[in-house]
Amino acid sequence: KDNTDTDNYDEYLDSKRLRGIIKKYSDYIKYPIVMEIDDKEETLNSMIPIWKKNKNDVSEDDYDNFYMDKFNDFDKPLKVISSSVEGMCSYKSLLFIPSHAPYDFFTQNYEKGLSLYSNGVLIMDKCADLLPDYFAFVRGVVDSEDLSLNISREVLQESNNLKLIAKNIESKVRKELETLLKEDRDK
Repeated sequence: KDNTDTDNYDEYLDSKRLRGIIKKYSDYIKYPIVMEIDDKEETLNSMIPIWKKNKNDVSEDDYDNFYMDKFNDFDKPLKVISSSVEGMCSYKSLLFIPSHAPYDFFTQNYEKGLSLYSNGVLIMDKCADLLPDYFAFVRGVVDSEDLSLNISREVLQESNNLKLIAKNIESKVRKELETLLKEDRDK
């Protein structure tokens, strides 16, 4: 398409821009996404998200690096909460309790929410419905096979599966924070 006053379609001809889009939206698709770069074929997606790997195959450094890269933090998280739930609604979550408040936490620009995936495909970058306001500092990802890929924000807000996931996440975070506080008091 030709560029217009509002749309610059040439940006999609730039290999760095394409790699960024693939990394953001399709990094965890289970099929390789290959692009020819400098006459060599390069796989652009990692195919297996860290939250779908066996916990024994992921080191503390892997979790720390994922957190610092994904959430643009220079410090390691205080606590990593990894869970896999199967039942009426199956999902995997990887949550992080930061060691400090996010830098923009007390600004109007701060958006709470967890990254929401369906089968490794990003549905929503900041799904605020997964966390109550008092846990707005928690960061992480939730991946559920029970959510449709082409779901609208309005339908998502009414989803019973999402409400069940949110309730479970709230309970899990509360339990982990209580444990951290107890450990801190016992010191």
